Amino acid sequence: MRTLRNLADRSVPLLLAVALAAAAPGAARAALIPCLSGFVSDSNGNPVANGALDFTISATGVRIITPGDNTDAFGFYTVCVLPNVYDVAFAPPPGTRLMGKIIPGVSLLADPGLELDVTLETGTVLSGVVRDAAGAPVGTVDLDVDRVSGGRIYTPGDSSDPVTGAYRVVVPDDLYRLRYEPPRGSRLRGVEMDSVTVAGDLQ
Repeated sequence: MRTLRNLADRSVPLLLAVALAAAAPGAARAALIPCLSGFVSDSNGNPVANGALDFTISATGVRIITPGDNTDAFGFYTVCVLPNVYDVAFAPPPGTRLMGKIIPGVSLLADPGLELDVTLETGTVLSGVVRDAAGAPVGTVDLDVDRVSGGRIYTPGDSSDPVTGAYRVVVPDDLYRLRYEPPRGSRLRGVEMDSVTVAGDLQ
């Protein structure tokens, strides 16, 4: 009797494991979510490595967290998200002369998802240092770049350096309105420059 009881006791975990294994494929199918994949390159066809992607829900403007959303050494990326329609932003790595790009209304409502190759164009460097009235650098100042004719330029990484106050963005040549917004909680006032011509690198 002791032997039969022991065998019966041992059979319970075994049966449970079989039941779980049988349920796993169905559970995996239910958990599938669409993925956006593709290659990011420059205008010469060179891969853009270590570029970053951001996903914002088009209807609400809510940005979602997407771990592992950088391009690899070949410019390839793949990001899986919950089904929705997104504005997808592609940001080049810091220090390049490539401009970021936003593709609005990317529908990821179908399984398995979508393939999307993206080309980032070369632009003009607009850079400088933000300082207060005493000449001290001011960090984490947000820069907004708007065309005077209308429309905001996507400028990833456009906040001034927390220590040096330096900033650097890449934009197409045009006539712009620049807005420098100090960090929240500071007693500094923002600055607006209403007519700045960008036609070649500016510092």
